[in-house]
Amino acid sequence: MKKLINTFILIISISILTSCGDKFDFSTSNLSTDFEQNSEFAIPLVDASIILEEILPDDSTLNKYLVIDNNKFIRLINEYDLASYPADDFFDGNYSGNNLPFIEYKLNSQIIDIGLNKFINQGEFYLADPKITISIKNYWNVATRFKFAKFFYFEEANSAGKPVTGPILNDWVYVNLPISPEEFAYTNIKLNNNNSNIADVISAMPHHFSFGANFETIPGGAYNINPGSVDSVKVKIDIPLDLRVTDLILRDTEDFNLGSELGNDTAKVQSLLLNFVIQNGFPISIDAQLYFADANYRILDSISTAGISIPSATVDAEGKVNQSTESLNTINIENQKKANLFKSKYIIPKIKFNTANSNTMQAVKLYSTYTVGLKIGARIKFQLKSTN
Repeated sequence: MKKLINTFILIISISILTSCGDKFDFSTSNLSTDFEQNSEFAIPLVDASIILEEILPDDSTLNKYLVIDNNKFIRLINEYDLASYPADDFFDGNYSGNNLPFIEYKLNSQIIDIGLNKFINQGEFYLADPKITISIKNYWNVATRFKFAKFFYFEEANSAGKPVTGPILNDWVYVNLPISPEEFAYTNIKLNNNNSNIADVISAMPHHFSFGANFETIPGGAYNINPGSVDSVKVKIDIPLDLRVTDLILRDTEDFNLGSELGNDTAKVQSLLLNFVIQNGFPISIDAQLYFADANYRILDSISTAGISIPSATVDAEGKVNQSTESLNTINIENQKKANLFKSKYIIPKIKFNTANSNTMQAVKLYSTYTVGLKIGARIKFQLKSTN
C-alpha cells in the first residue's frame, strides 16, 4: 500500500520539481558576450502518461506483495509463517495406538508485525473487505480441533491491545485430515466481515496483531503418526484495495539538492514559472503543499501560497473510475522564493488525500489500469552578463 501511495506522491508532487533539475543545464556557448542579455524561454519539461500496472512491484518472494486479478483489480497480500510443530512435540513419542488419548497443545502468542500505522498522520482510512486467513497444514490423520485463545490488535507498538471480536473467535474449528499417509490437508480459518470486526480492525491501520490458540485431540479410535512429520500454521492477510479515505494526511522528507546541481548557474536564473496539467485517472483527490527546508530541516519556504490541488476522477456506483479529470496548476518561483529553493537541502511534502465521494461514505476500487497523465512546461527567465 505504501508503494501505491508513494508512487502517486512521486508522480504528482516530487516529480514537478525534480524533473526540472536536468533542464537547467544551460549552454551559453552560442550567446553573445559583449552585452548584458535578458532572455526568456518556454521549455516543455514533461509530457508523459503512466499506467499504474507498469510501476507496481511484482516480487512475491517477500511476505508483502500485490496481486492483480484477471479484472486488473489490486489486492495487497501479507503472508507470515508463524509456527511449526514436530510430531514429537505434540504426541510426546506416542505415535500409534488403538485409542487416541486426549492431547492439548497451546499455541503461544504469535506477533504479526504489519506496520500499517506508519501510513497515517491523521485522517480516516476504511477498507471495505479485508480478510485474515489462518492456514493449518496438517500431516496427521488424527481428529483434532482448533480454537483461538485470544486475538488483539495494537494501533502503536506500545499501545494497549484492542480485541478482535466475532463468532469465529468463539468456535472450535475441526482440522481437516490428509487422505493418505505422507500427504497433507489444509484447514483455512477465515476472518471476514461476516464473522468478525476485521474491517474496523484493519481500517484502524494497526502496528501489529497478537493471537494465541489451543489445539486438542478428540479422543478415541486408532491412530498412526509419522514421527518425522511436522505440522505448521501460516497467516495470510488479504486486503482488496476497495477503500475510502477522508482527509488522510501524509508527510515525508526527500533529499533535494537542486542548488548544488546548478552551481553557479543559479545566479543566472531570475525567475521560473511552472505550468503543469494533471490528467487524473485515480479516484483520489490531492491537496498538497511542498515545503523547502535547509540542512537542519528548518522550513525556508513553500512551493506556493495556495499549494497544489488535483481533483479526483469520477466513479460509478461500484466505485470504479468512469471519467478522468484535468487540472491546471501554475507555480511562480522568483525573488526570495527562488533563493530559498536553491538553498534548500530537503523537500517536505504535506499531502491530503480524499477518495471520490468520501463525503457520502462511498468506497472506491483501485485497478492497475488507472492512469495519470502529466504535462509540465516552464517559462524561465535568466540573465547573462558580458565577460569582456
